[in-house]
Amino acid sequence: MMKKLVSVLILSVLVNVGLKAQDANTEKSKQELRNERKEQRRIDQQAVEDSTKIALTENDFTLRGNTFQSKLGPVVNVDNNVNFVAISGDQIVVQLGNLTTFGYNGVGGITYKGRIQDLEVNESKGRSGFTAKVVFNSPNTINTALLRLDVNGDNVSARFINGSNQWVMRGYFERTSESNIFVSTNRTTGLIF
Repeated sequence: MMKKLVSVLILSVLVNVGLKAQDANTEKSKQELRNERKEQRRIDQQAVEDSTKIALTENDFTLRGNTFQSKLGPVVNVDNNVNFVAISGDQIVVQLGNLTTFGYNGVGGITYKGRIQDLEVNESKGRSGFTAKVVFNSPNTINTALLRLDVNGDNVSARFINGSNQWVMRGYFERTSESNIFVSTNRTTGLIF
């Protein structure tokens, strides 16, 4: 009887040790899986950054805005069909709109259409992503306007500066040639992509 009890006890200890060793291997494989997913996510983000950079250098870029924030205001969700930054060739359209009201541009906001004077793409130092600076003239602005684009993976933001008029739009990238954005027919310029 005592032999059976000791043998059952030893067997249960061995099984318990074996299960713990198996759990350690499982935890190690979970860590490996996490590292693989992290690496795949980094590769995917780098691919999006590269395609965004190519689109900017080819002047075929659209930022479809999902959120908007004025200089002192809160972050507001917006419709990305009428809130965007589009670059096509040497032309740029920066449009803000609200589908529930009317505005200067017919879609509840304002449309800046103009010609790009300077487009400069720079690598970010010390972090992933890149920035782009776009300087353009528009009949709707007295001075030249500045648009700074920050791209980090699939996160794209645009900071618009024209004198005291400043705001930030965040959203996602797509090519202008593949985009179905609604460009308002502003009376001051007749540019429609």
